[in-house]
Amino acid sequence: MRLTISPRDVKIELARRDFWEFLKITNPDFYRESRWHLKEFAKVLQDFWERKLKSPDGSIAKILIINLPPRMGKSYTLTNFCSWVLGKSMHEEDRRVERIITISYSDEMATDFSRFCRDNISAEKSTPTDIVFGDIFQRNQGSERVPIQIAKGDGAAKKWALEGEFFNYLGAGFGGQITGKGASIGVIDDPVKNREEAYNENTLEFIWNFYKNTFRSRIENGGLQIINHTRWRNEDLAGRIVEKYGDKVYIHKRSIMENEKRGQVPILDDHGTVLRHEERTVGGKLLCEELCDLENFYDLQSTIDEDIFRANYFQEPLDLQGRMYPKFTTYDVSQKLPFGEIKNYTDTADKGVDYLCSINYLQVGRQAYVTDILYTDEAMEYTEGETAALLHHGKVMLARIESNNGGRSFARAVARILKEEYHNHLCNVTWFSQSKNKEARILTHSSWLQNNFILPSNWAKRWPKYYKAMVSHQKEGKNKHDDAPDASTGVCEQFQPTGGMPIFNPKSRKKSKKGFKRWQ
Repeated sequence: MRLTISPRDVKIELARRDFWEFLKITNPDFYRESRWHLKEFAKVLQDFWERKLKSPDGSIAKILIINLPPRMGKSYTLTNFCSWVLGKSMHEEDRRVERIITISYSDEMATDFSRFCRDNISAEKSTPTDIVFGDIFQRNQGSERVPIQIAKGDGAAKKWALEGEFFNYLGAGFGGQITGKGASIGVIDDPVKNREEAYNENTLEFIWNFYKNTFRSRIENGGLQIINHTRWRNEDLAGRIVEKYGDKVYIHKRSIMENEKRGQVPILDDHGTVLRHEERTVGGKLLCEELCDLENFYDLQSTIDEDIFRANYFQEPLDLQGRMYPKFTTYDVSQKLPFGEIKNYTDTADKGVDYLCSINYLQVGRQAYVTDILYTDEAMEYTEGETAALLHHGKVMLARIESNNGGRSFARAVARILKEEYHNHLCNVTWFSQSKNKEARILTHSSWLQNNFILPSNWAKRWPKYYKAMVSHQKEGKNKHDDAPDASTGVCEQFQPTGGMPIFNPKSRKKSKKGFKRWQ
Protein backbone atom coordinates (compact mmCIF):
# COMPACT_ATOMS: atom_id res chain seq x y z
CA MET A 1 0.00 0.00 0.00
CA ARG A 2 1.34 3.40 -0.97
CA LEU A 3 1.60 5.95 1.82
CA THR A 4 0.26 9.40 0.94
CA ILE A 5 1.64 12.43 2.75
CA SER A 6 -0.27 15.69 2.54
CA PRO A 7 1.47 18.95 1.54
CA ARG A 8 0.72 20.27 5.03
CA ASP A 9 2.53 17.35 6.69
CA VAL A 10 5.49 17.89 4.36
CA LYS A 11 5.72 21.53 5.46
CA ILE A 12 5.57 20.53 9.11
CA GLU A 13 8.30 17.91 8.72
CA LEU A 14 10.54 20.34 6.82
CA ALA A 15 10.03 22.98 9.53
CA ARG A 16 11.19 20.47 12.15
CA ARG A 17 14.31 19.64 10.20
CA ASP A 18 15.27 23.01 8.76
CA PHE A 19 15.30 26.36 10.57
CA TRP A 20 14.79 28.32 7.33
CA GLU A 21 11.64 26.33 6.54
CA PHE A 22 10.42 27.02 10.08
CA LEU A 23 10.97 30.76 9.54
CA LYS A 24 8.99 30.74 6.29
CA ILE A 25 6.04 29.20 8.14
CA THR A 26 6.42 31.56 11.12
CA ASN A 27 6.41 34.71 8.99
CA PRO A 28 6.23 34.08 5.20
CA ASP A 29 5.92 37.80 4.44
CA PHE A 30 9.29 38.56 6.02
CA TYR A 31 11.23 35.39 5.32
CA ARG A 32 11.20 35.26 1.55
CA GLU A 33 13.53 33.31 -0.71
CA SER A 34 14.57 36.60 -2.32
CA ARG A 35 16.12 37.70 0.99
CA TRP A 36 19.15 35.50 0.62
CA HIS A 37 21.02 37.08 3.54
CA LEU A 38 18.32 35.82 5.94
CA LYS A 39 18.47 32.31 4.46
CA GLU A 40 22.25 32.37 4.82
CA PHE A 41 21.94 33.62 8.41
CA ALA A 42 19.43 30.86 9.26
CA LYS A 43 21.81 28.20 7.91
CA VAL A 44 24.71 29.60 9.93
CA LEU A 45 22.62 29.47 13.12
CA GLN A 46 21.42 25.91 12.47
CA ASP A 47 24.91 24.66 11.56
CA PHE A 48 26.25 26.32 14.69
CA TRP A 49 23.65 24.63 16.91
CA GLU A 50 24.20 21.25 15.25
CA ARG A 51 27.98 21.59 15.78
CA LYS A 52 28.67 21.58 12.05
CA LEU A 53 30.24 25.04 11.97
CA LYS A 54 34.04 25.07 12.06
CA SER A 55 36.02 27.96 13.50
CA PRO A 56 39.13 29.20 11.63
CA ASP A 57 41.42 26.93 13.68
CA GLY A 58 39.47 23.87 12.48
CA SER A 59 37.73 23.10 15.77
CA ILE A 60 33.95 22.98 16.26
CA ALA A 61 32.80 26.56 16.79
CA LYS A 62 31.30 27.33 20.18
CA ILE A 63 31.38 31.12 19.93
CA LEU A 64 29.48 32.79 17.07
CA ILE A 65 29.74 36.55 16.49
CA ILE A 66 27.12 38.09 14.20
CA ASN A 67 27.95 41.37 12.45
CA LEU A 68 25.01 42.49 10.29
CA PRO A 69 23.63 45.99 9.53
CA PRO A 70 20.64 47.41 11.45
CA ARG A 71 17.09 46.56 10.34
CA MET A 72 18.18 43.41 8.53
CA GLY A 73 16.25 41.01 10.78
CA LYS A 74 19.08 39.70 12.93
CA SER A 75 17.47 40.11 16.39
CA TYR A 76 14.08 38.98 15.12
CA THR A 77 15.67 35.89 13.61
CA LEU A 78 17.49 35.16 16.86
CA THR A 79 14.24 35.15 18.84
CA ASN A 80 12.79 32.65 16.35
CA PHE A 81 15.96 30.61 16.62
CA CYS A 82 15.60 30.36 20.40
CA SER A 83 12.03 29.06 20.10
CA TRP A 84 13.02 26.63 17.30
CA VAL A 85 15.88 25.02 19.25
CA LEU A 86 13.71 24.73 22.37
CA GLY A 87 10.99 22.97 20.37
CA LYS A 88 13.37 20.76 18.40
CA SER A 89 15.39 19.70 21.46
CA MET A 90 12.19 18.67 23.29
CA HIS A 91 10.58 17.05 20.24
CA GLU A 92 13.59 14.78 19.64
CA GLU A 93 13.63 12.47 22.64
CA ASP A 94 17.34 11.65 22.40
CA ARG A 95 18.28 15.30 22.96
CA ARG A 96 18.55 17.19 26.21
CA VAL A 97 16.13 20.13 26.26
CA GLU A 98 18.05 23.37 25.80
CA ARG A 99 18.30 26.07 28.47
CA ILE A 100 18.81 29.60 27.16
CA ILE A 101 19.98 32.85 28.75
CA THR A 102 19.73 36.04 26.67
CA ILE A 103 21.30 39.38 27.58
CA SER A 104 20.27 42.71 26.05
CA TYR A 105 21.54 46.22 26.72
CA SER A 106 18.45 47.03 28.82
CA ASP A 107 15.81 45.18 30.85
CA GLU A 108 13.14 46.49 28.48
CA MET A 109 14.83 44.96 25.45
CA ALA A 110 15.41 41.72 27.36
CA THR A 111 11.71 41.57 28.20
CA ASP A 112 10.72 42.11 24.56
CA PHE A 113 13.17 39.43 23.38
CA SER A 114 11.85 36.93 25.93
CA ARG A 115 8.17 37.75 25.33
CA PHE A 116 8.46 37.28 21.58
CA CYS A 117 10.14 33.90 22.00
CA ARG A 118 7.52 32.80 24.55
CA ASP A 119 4.59 34.06 22.44
CA ASN A 120 5.97 32.25 19.40
CA ILE A 121 5.75 28.97 21.31
CA SER A 122 2.24 29.79 22.56
CA ALA A 123 0.92 30.91 19.16
CA GLU A 124 -2.68 29.95 18.39
CA LYS A 125 -4.33 29.35 15.02
CA SER A 126 -6.36 32.02 13.28
CA THR A 127 -7.77 29.49 10.81
CA PRO A 128 -7.87 25.67 10.87
CA THR A 129 -5.28 25.46 8.09
CA ASP A 130 -2.68 27.54 9.92
CA ILE A 131 0.53 25.82 11.04
CA VAL A 132 1.71 26.97 14.46
CA PHE A 133 4.52 25.96 16.80
CA GLY A 134 2.42 23.28 18.53
CA ASP A 135 1.76 21.55 15.20
CA ILE A 136 5.48 21.31 14.47
CA PHE A 137 6.87 20.30 17.85
CA GLN A 138 5.29 17.85 20.29
CA ARG A 139 6.34 15.96 23.39
CA ASN A 140 5.35 12.67 24.96
CA GLN A 141 2.52 12.65 27.46
CA GLY A 142 1.75 9.10 28.40
CA SER A 143 1.14 7.22 25.17
CA GLU A 144 0.30 10.38 23.22
CA ARG A 145 2.16 13.20 21.52
CA VAL A 146 0.90 16.60 22.62
CA PRO A 147 1.90 20.14 21.53
CA ILE A 148 4.83 21.69 23.39
CA GLN A 149 3.62 24.55 25.57
CA ILE A 150 4.80 26.98 28.21
CA ALA A 151 4.38 25.46 31.68
CA LYS A 152 1.17 26.60 33.38
CA GLY A 153 1.75 29.38 35.88
CA ASP A 154 5.29 29.90 34.55
CA GLY A 155 4.74 32.40 31.78
CA ALA A 156 6.55 35.38 33.30
CA ALA A 157 7.95 37.81 30.79
CA LYS A 158 11.66 37.18 31.41
CA LYS A 159 11.85 33.73 33.02
CA TRP A 160 9.86 30.66 32.08
CA ALA A 161 9.92 26.93 31.40
CA LEU A 162 8.31 24.49 28.99
CA GLU A 163 5.70 22.02 30.19
CA GLY A 164 7.44 19.28 32.18
CA GLU A 165 10.66 21.29 32.63
CA PHE A 166 12.02 23.30 35.56
CA PHE A 167 13.79 26.08 33.62
CA ASN A 168 14.30 26.83 29.92
CA TYR A 169 14.61 30.57 29.38
CA LEU A 170 15.91 33.63 31.20
CA GLY A 171 16.28 37.15 29.79
CA ALA A 172 18.10 40.02 31.49
CA GLY A 173 19.76 43.34 30.81
CA PHE A 174 23.48 43.94 31.32
CA GLY A 175 24.17 43.88 35.04
CA GLY A 176 20.94 41.95 35.67
CA GLN A 177 20.63 38.94 37.94
CA ILE A 178 21.45 35.67 36.15
CA THR A 179 23.39 33.83 38.84
CA GLY A 180 21.97 30.53 40.01
CA LYS A 181 20.99 29.50 36.48
CA GLY A 182 23.08 27.54 34.00
CA ALA A 183 22.56 27.66 30.25
CA SER A 184 23.43 25.44 27.31
CA ILE A 185 23.04 28.45 24.99
CA GLY A 186 23.91 32.04 25.88
CA VAL A 187 22.85 34.93 23.64
CA ILE A 188 24.03 38.55 23.88
CA ASP A 189 22.00 40.90 21.68
CA ASP A 190 23.59 44.27 20.73
CA PRO A 191 25.24 45.24 24.04
CA VAL A 192 26.28 48.74 22.86
CA LYS A 193 23.30 51.02 22.44
CA ASN A 194 24.75 54.16 20.85
CA ARG A 195 27.80 56.24 20.06
CA GLU A 196 28.06 57.66 23.56
CA GLU A 197 28.38 54.19 25.03
CA ALA A 198 30.82 53.15 22.32
CA TYR A 199 33.14 56.01 23.28
CA ASN A 200 32.70 55.52 27.02
CA GLU A 201 35.63 53.47 28.31
CA ASN A 202 33.86 52.74 31.60
CA THR A 203 30.78 51.37 29.80
CA LEU A 204 32.87 49.12 27.57
CA GLU A 205 34.82 47.89 30.59
CA PHE A 206 31.56 47.20 32.47
CA ILE A 207 30.22 45.16 29.52
CA TRP A 208 33.44 43.18 29.26
CA ASN A 209 33.58 42.47 33.00
CA PHE A 210 29.94 41.33 33.00
CA TYR A 211 30.66 39.01 30.08
CA LYS A 212 33.79 37.37 31.52
CA ASN A 213 32.81 37.31 35.20
CA THR A 214 29.05 36.67 35.06
CA PHE A 215 27.71 35.64 31.64
CA ARG A 216 30.62 33.34 30.78
CA SER A 217 30.34 31.51 34.10
CA ARG A 218 26.68 30.66 33.38
CA ILE A 219 27.50 28.77 30.17
CA GLU A 220 27.67 25.04 30.80
CA ASN A 221 30.57 22.88 29.70
CA GLY A 222 30.33 22.51 25.91
CA GLY A 223 27.68 25.24 25.72
CA LEU A 224 27.28 27.73 22.88
CA GLN A 225 27.65 31.52 22.86
CA ILE A 226 26.00 33.80 20.29
CA ILE A 227 27.10 37.44 20.25
CA ASN A 228 24.88 39.60 18.03
CA HIS A 229 26.94 42.78 17.81
CA THR A 230 27.03 45.86 15.62
CA ARG A 231 30.73 46.72 15.56
CA TRP A 232 31.76 50.04 17.08
CA ARG A 233 35.35 49.93 18.29
CA ASN A 234 38.23 47.50 18.67
CA GLU A 235 37.59 47.62 22.42
CA ASP A 236 33.90 46.69 22.18
CA LEU A 237 32.72 43.26 23.34
CA ALA A 238 33.08 41.57 19.95
CA GLY A 239 36.58 42.96 19.53
CA ARG A 240 37.71 41.82 22.96
CA ILE A 241 36.25 38.33 22.51
CA VAL A 242 38.12 37.99 19.21
CA GLU A 243 41.29 39.27 20.90
CA LYS A 244 40.94 36.70 23.70
CA TYR A 245 39.80 33.62 21.78
CA GLY A 246 41.23 34.40 18.33
CA ASP A 247 40.73 31.67 15.74
CA LYS A 248 38.27 29.80 17.97
CA VAL A 249 35.59 32.40 17.13
CA TYR A 250 33.37 32.08 14.03
CA ILE A 251 32.33 35.49 12.65
CA HIS A 252 29.31 35.84 10.38
CA LYS A 253 29.68 39.25 8.78
CA ARG A 254 27.83 41.14 6.05
CA SER A 255 27.95 44.81 5.03
CA ILE A 256 24.96 46.80 3.77
CA MET A 257 26.63 47.00 0.34
CA GLU A 258 29.00 44.76 -1.57
CA ASN A 259 31.42 45.88 -4.29
CA GLU A 260 31.20 49.39 -2.86
CA LYS A 261 32.39 52.28 -5.04
CA ARG A 262 33.60 55.51 -3.44
CA GLY A 263 33.62 59.02 -4.85
CA GLN A 264 33.44 62.73 -4.00
CA VAL A 265 29.94 63.82 -2.93
CA PRO A 266 28.83 67.46 -2.37
CA ILE A 267 27.78 68.29 1.19
CA LEU A 268 24.94 70.83 1.20
CA ASP A 269 23.59 73.16 3.86
CA ASP A 270 19.87 73.62 4.60
CA HIS A 271 19.57 76.04 1.66
CA GLY A 272 21.16 73.69 -0.86
CA THR A 273 24.49 75.51 -1.01
CA VAL A 274 27.55 73.30 -1.49
CA LEU A 275 29.70 73.53 1.64
CA ARG A 276 32.40 71.04 0.67
CA HIS A 277 32.97 67.69 -0.99
CA GLU A 278 33.53 64.49 0.97
CA GLU A 279 34.34 60.95 -0.04
CA ARG A 280 31.21 58.81 0.24
CA THR A 281 29.65 55.69 -1.27
CA VAL A 282 28.40 56.30 -4.80
CA GLY A 283 27.53 52.78 -5.95
CA GLY A 284 27.55 49.05 -5.28
CA LYS A 285 25.25 46.07 -4.71
CA LEU A 286 22.94 46.44 -1.72
CA LEU A 287 22.53 43.54 0.70
CA CYS A 288 18.72 43.57 0.46
CA GLU A 289 16.88 46.26 -1.49
CA GLU A 290 13.54 45.13 -0.04
CA LEU A 291 14.71 46.16 3.44
CA CYS A 292 16.97 49.05 2.43
CA ASP A 293 16.78 50.42 -1.12
CA LEU A 294 19.23 52.81 -2.73
CA GLU A 295 17.16 55.91 -1.89
CA ASN A 296 17.03 54.94 1.77
CA PHE A 297 20.74 54.10 1.73
CA TYR A 298 21.74 57.52 0.42
CA ASP A 299 19.40 59.19 2.90
CA LEU A 300 21.03 57.29 5.77
CA GLN A 301 24.48 58.14 4.43
CA SER A 302 23.70 61.87 4.26
CA THR A 303 21.99 61.94 7.67
CA ILE A 304 24.20 59.79 9.90
CA ASP A 305 27.73 60.83 10.83
CA GLU A 306 30.20 59.07 8.55
CA ASP A 307 32.02 57.19 11.32
CA ILE A 308 28.76 55.88 12.79
CA PHE A 309 27.44 54.99 9.34
CA ARG A 310 30.57 52.99 8.54
CA ALA A 311 30.44 51.24 11.91
CA ASN A 312 26.75 50.36 11.83
CA TYR A 313 26.26 49.52 8.16
CA PHE A 314 29.69 48.34 7.04
CA GLN A 315 30.79 46.73 10.33
CA GLU A 316 33.97 48.81 10.40
CA PRO A 317 35.10 49.53 13.97
CA LEU A 318 35.53 53.24 14.55
CA ASP A 319 39.19 52.78 15.46
CA LEU A 320 39.91 51.10 12.12
CA GLN A 321 38.64 53.94 9.93
CA GLY A 322 41.33 56.44 10.96
CA ARG A 323 44.11 53.90 11.44
CA MET A 324 47.63 55.01 10.74
CA TYR A 325 48.40 51.58 9.30
CA PRO A 326 45.47 50.03 7.34
CA LYS A 327 47.64 47.03 6.43
CA PHE A 328 50.83 45.22 7.45
CA THR A 329 53.18 43.08 5.38
CA THR A 330 54.11 39.68 6.84
CA TYR A 331 56.37 36.74 6.04
CA ASP A 332 55.70 33.03 6.60
CA VAL A 333 57.50 31.94 9.79
CA SER A 334 58.07 28.46 8.34
CA GLN A 335 60.19 29.86 5.52
CA LYS A 336 63.89 30.57 5.79
CA LEU A 337 64.70 34.28 5.84
CA PRO A 338 67.09 35.74 3.25
CA PHE A 339 70.67 36.60 4.16
CA GLY A 340 71.25 39.94 5.86
CA GLU A 341 72.61 41.77 8.89
CA ILE A 342 70.67 41.69 12.18
CA LYS A 343 70.23 45.09 13.79
CA ASN A 344 68.19 46.63 16.60
CA TYR A 345 66.39 49.85 17.31
CA THR A 346 65.32 50.69 20.87
CA ASP A 347 63.07 53.46 22.15
CA THR A 348 63.28 53.69 25.94
CA ALA A 349 60.27 54.65 28.07
CA ASP A 350 60.13 58.45 28.45
CA LYS A 351 57.78 58.37 31.46
CA GLY A 352 56.55 55.86 34.01
CA VAL A 353 53.40 55.08 32.00
CA ASP A 354 55.26 54.64 28.69
CA TYR A 355 56.49 51.42 27.11
CA LEU A 356 60.00 50.44 26.14
CA CYS A 357 60.01 49.13 22.59
CA SER A 358 63.08 47.28 21.32
CA ILE A 359 62.96 45.75 17.83
CA ASN A 360 65.37 43.24 16.30
CA TYR A 361 65.28 43.18 12.51
CA LEU A 362 67.12 41.60 9.62
CA GLN A 363 68.23 44.20 7.09
CA VAL A 364 67.83 42.80 3.59
CA GLY A 365 68.44 45.47 0.96
CA ARG A 366 65.94 48.21 1.75
CA GLN A 367 63.59 46.03 3.78
CA ALA A 368 63.42 45.17 7.48
CA TYR A 369 62.36 41.64 8.48
CA VAL A 370 61.36 41.83 12.15
CA THR A 371 62.73 38.87 14.13
CA ASP A 372 61.99 39.76 17.76
CA ILE A 373 60.41 42.51 19.86
CA LEU A 374 60.51 43.53 23.51
CA TYR A 375 57.52 45.72 24.37
CA THR A 376 57.00 46.33 28.08
CA ASP A 377 56.14 48.96 30.67
CA GLU A 378 58.34 47.36 33.35
CA ALA A 379 60.87 49.47 35.30
CA MET A 380 64.29 50.28 33.80
CA GLU A 381 66.06 47.91 36.24
CA TYR A 382 64.18 45.05 34.53
CA THR A 383 64.31 46.28 30.94
CA GLU A 384 68.09 46.81 30.91
CA GLY A 385 68.68 43.07 31.38
CA GLU A 386 65.84 42.05 29.08
CA THR A 387 67.10 44.31 26.29
CA ALA A 388 70.61 42.89 26.65
CA ALA A 389 69.17 39.36 26.45
CA LEU A 390 67.17 40.34 23.34
CA LEU A 391 70.32 41.64 21.63
CA HIS A 392 72.47 38.66 22.61
CA HIS A 393 70.03 35.86 21.77
CA GLY A 394 69.00 37.68 18.61
CA LYS A 395 72.65 37.81 17.44
CA VAL A 396 72.38 41.56 16.87
CA MET A 397 75.48 43.23 15.42
CA LEU A 398 74.44 46.87 15.74
CA ALA A 399 71.97 48.39 18.23
CA ARG A 400 70.85 52.03 18.21
CA ILE A 401 69.19 53.36 21.37
CA GLU A 402 67.49 56.73 21.70
CA SER A 403 69.37 58.74 24.32
CA ASN A 404 66.50 61.09 25.20
CA ASN A 405 65.40 61.08 28.87
CA GLY A 406 67.97 58.70 30.29
CA GLY A 407 68.55 56.69 27.15
CA ARG A 408 72.33 57.20 27.26
CA SER A 409 72.72 55.66 30.71
CA PHE A 410 70.33 52.88 29.64
CA ALA A 411 72.49 52.15 26.56
CA ARG A 412 75.67 52.05 28.67
CA ALA A 413 74.00 49.65 31.13
CA VAL A 414 72.89 47.37 28.27
CA ALA A 415 76.41 47.36 26.78
CA ARG A 416 77.89 46.53 30.20
CA ILE A 417 75.47 43.62 30.76
CA LEU A 418 76.25 42.25 27.32
CA LYS A 419 79.96 42.14 28.12
CA GLU A 420 79.83 41.09 31.76
CA GLU A 421 76.97 38.58 31.74
CA TYR A 422 76.95 37.30 28.18
CA HIS A 423 80.63 37.91 27.27
CA ASN A 424 79.33 39.43 24.08
CA HIS A 425 81.84 41.80 22.51
CA LEU A 426 80.44 41.60 18.98
CA CYS A 427 77.28 43.67 19.45
CA ASN A 428 77.99 47.37 18.99
CA VAL A 429 75.62 49.45 21.18
CA THR A 430 75.33 53.12 20.17
CA TRP A 431 73.04 55.93 21.29
CA PHE A 432 71.73 59.07 19.67
CA SER A 433 69.40 61.97 20.41
CA GLN A 434 66.02 62.14 18.64
CA SER A 435 64.91 65.75 18.14
CA LYS A 436 62.31 65.46 15.36
CA ASN A 437 58.56 65.75 15.97
CA LYS A 438 57.19 62.32 16.85
CA GLU A 439 53.78 62.63 15.14
CA ALA A 440 55.33 64.00 11.95
CA ARG A 441 57.89 61.18 11.84
CA ILE A 442 55.25 58.48 12.29
CA LEU A 443 52.98 59.95 9.61
CA THR A 444 55.82 60.55 7.13
CA HIS A 445 57.09 56.97 7.26
CA SER A 446 53.71 55.20 7.56
CA SER A 447 53.54 54.26 3.87
CA TRP A 448 57.08 52.87 3.81
CA LEU A 449 56.43 50.92 6.99
CA GLN A 450 53.33 49.18 5.59
CA ASN A 451 55.31 47.79 2.66
CA ASN A 452 58.87 47.30 3.90
CA PHE A 453 58.61 46.71 7.66
CA ILE A 454 57.90 42.97 7.37
CA LEU A 455 56.51 41.15 10.40
CA PRO A 456 56.25 37.40 11.08
CA SER A 457 52.85 35.95 10.26
CA ASN A 458 52.23 35.06 13.92
CA TRP A 459 53.15 38.50 15.28
CA ALA A 460 49.73 39.07 16.86
CA LYS A 461 50.21 36.05 19.12
CA ARG A 462 53.90 36.59 19.84
CA TRP A 463 53.59 40.22 20.85
CA PRO A 464 49.89 40.93 21.61
CA LYS A 465 50.47 44.30 23.31
CA TYR A 466 52.67 45.54 20.48
CA TYR A 467 50.13 44.24 17.95
CA LYS A 468 47.27 46.09 19.64
CA ALA A 469 49.29 49.30 19.84
CA MET A 470 50.10 49.17 16.12
CA VAL A 471 46.69 48.21 14.70
CA SER A 472 44.80 50.74 16.84
CA HIS A 473 47.07 53.77 16.35
CA GLN A 474 45.09 56.66 14.88
CA LYS A 475 46.16 59.34 12.40
CA GLU A 476 44.19 62.01 14.24
CA GLY A 477 43.18 62.42 17.85
CA LYS A 478 44.89 61.44 21.07
CA ASN A 479 46.49 57.99 21.21
CA LYS A 480 46.99 56.53 24.68
CA HIS A 481 50.41 55.12 23.75
CA ASP A 482 52.57 55.79 20.70
CA ASP A 483 55.73 53.94 21.75
CA ALA A 484 55.25 51.02 19.33
CA PRO A 485 54.68 53.20 16.21
CA ASP A 486 57.51 55.49 17.36
CA ALA A 487 60.07 52.67 17.62
CA SER A 488 58.84 51.03 14.40
CA THR A 489 59.25 54.38 12.64
CA GLY A 490 62.77 54.50 14.06
CA VAL A 491 63.55 51.27 12.22
CA CYS A 492 62.17 52.78 9.01
CA GLU A 493 64.42 55.82 9.44
CA GLN A 494 67.50 53.60 9.38
CA PHE A 495 66.77 52.99 5.71
CA GLN A 496 66.59 56.68 4.87
CA PRO A 497 69.56 59.01 4.20
CA THR A 498 69.02 60.73 7.56
CA GLY A 499 68.50 57.58 9.59
CA GLY A 500 72.00 56.17 9.92
CA MET A 501 72.27 53.93 6.88
CA PRO A 502 75.33 54.77 4.75
CA ILE A 503 74.68 56.93 1.71
CA PHE A 504 76.13 55.25 -1.32
CA ASN A 505 77.75 57.87 -3.53
CA PRO A 506 79.39 56.46 -6.70
CA LYS A 507 81.45 59.62 -7.16
CA SER A 508 83.12 59.29 -3.78
CA ARG A 509 85.54 56.37 -3.63
CA LYS A 510 88.77 55.61 -1.83
CA LYS A 511 91.24 52.79 -1.87
CA SER A 512 91.76 50.40 1.01
CA LYS A 513 95.23 49.48 2.18
CA LYS A 514 95.19 46.51 -0.16
CA GLY A 515 94.39 48.72 -3.13
CA PHE A 516 90.74 47.68 -3.56
CA LYS A 517 88.24 50.44 -4.23
CA ARG A 518 85.25 50.60 -1.90
CA TRP A 519 82.16 52.81 -1.65
CA GLN A 520 82.01 55.40 1.12
